[in-house]
Amino acid sequence: RADDRRFAPRKAQRRGGAPAVASRWVWRLETLARGAGLSLPDRPEVIDWARRIDAPLDLAKLDPAKLDLANIGVTVPAGLKPAARPAPCPPVEVRPTAMAVTGIETWIRDPYAIYARHILRLRPLDPPDAPFAAAQRGSALHKALEDFAAVPGLGDGAEAVFCDLLTRTLTEAGLSVTQMARESVLAVPLARAVIDFERRHRPDSRLLVEQRGEITVTLGDDSAFTLSARADRLELCRDQVAVLDFKTGRVPSSKEVGAHLSPQLTLTGEIVRQGGFADLGPRPVDRLLYVKLSHKGLEETSAAKDPAAAIDAAASGLVRHLNRYRRATTPFLSWAIPRFIGSRGDYDHLARLYEWHVSGADAEGGDQ
Repeated sequence: RADDRRFAPRKAQRRGGAPAVASRWVWRLETLARGAGLSLPDRPEVIDWARRIDAPLDLAKLDPAKLDLANIGVTVPAGLKPAARPAPCPPVEVRPTAMAVTGIETWIRDPYAIYARHILRLRPLDPPDAPFAAAQRGSALHKALEDFAAVPGLGDGAEAVFCDLLTRTLTEAGLSVTQMARESVLAVPLARAVIDFERRHRPDSRLLVEQRGEITVTLGDDSAFTLSARADRLELCRDQVAVLDFKTGRVPSSKEVGAHLSPQLTLTGEIVRQGGFADLGPRPVDRLLYVKLSHKGLEETSAAKDPAAAIDAAASGLVRHLNRYRRATTPFLSWAIPRFIGSRGDYDHLARLYEWHVSGADAEGGDQ
C-alpha cells in the first residue's frame, strides 16, 4: 500500500426487520482472512453511536426492567431534553380565511400542517428523480374517469375507449414501459367495472365532473371564510344530487365521517345545498358516496346513512372549528388527532415530531 489507501467494506446486519444474509463476496473475504489467521476489523463504536441516536430522551418515563441502557452501553447527556410539541399562536389577521374541503380535513387532524403551509407559506418539494408514486397513479385514474364521463354511449367499443384513455393518462403521468405492461393488463377488468358503473349511474342523471364550487361562511366575529371544493362527480337526478368521491387509496370509515374527521363529502354536500356550484343552483343532497378504484373493480360505500343530517352536523362543526381558530389563543398543534393522520405528514420534520411524539414528554401525541 504505497499510497496508504484503506478500504472499509460495510454491510447491513438486518434488512426489512429480518437478519440479512451476507453476499458471497463478503463470505469469501471473511474465509480468506480466517485462512490467513486474520480477522476483518470491526467498528463497535459505530453501533454505540446508533444506539445513542435511537435512545429515548425522556428516561424518567421508561421502565428500567424493560430497558437497561447501561447494559447496552448507551449514555444520555445530563440535562438533554426533547423539543416540546409545537403550538404556535399566530395573530388572527394572518390566519386562513379561505380553504378547500380537503384542507379542512388536514386542519382538524394536524393544525400545524395548516400553519406551515398557509401561514408560513412553505411548500414541500418533490425529491429529484422521484419514482412514480401512488398519488400520480390516482390522479391519472381520475383524469381517465373524467374524460370517459364525456364519452357518449356505452356500447361494445366503450371498453377499448376507456383502456385507451387510461393508457394515455398513465403515460402522460410518467409510467415507464415496464410499468405500462402491468397497467395494460389491469386496465381490462377495470374498464369492465367502470362501464358497469356508468350504466347504473348515467340513466336519467345529469353529470357534472371535476366541478368547482364555493360558499361564504360568516363567523362569530363577523369575518367571512370562503369554503371551496372540486367535486370528483355530481349526479343530478330528479332534482336531487349525489356527491361522489373516487378513491384509489384508503376509504374513510363511517366513524371518521361521523366524527367530522373526514368532512370532504359532507362539506361538499353543504356547498351543493347552498348553491355554491353555479351549474346546479341550490339542491338537496340524497347520497354521499365513496367509490373505491382498484384492479378488482369499483366498490361503492355510502359515507352516511342520513346525508342531510350528516351535512348539517358537518356544517355546524365547521363553524365551531373556524370560530375557535379566530381566537388568538388557539394554537395550531402538531398532530392534534394522530390516530387518523397516517404514517407521515409533509411538515413532521419541522414540528420535530419524532423528538416529542416518539421519545419525548408528549409521547401520547395529543388528543386521541
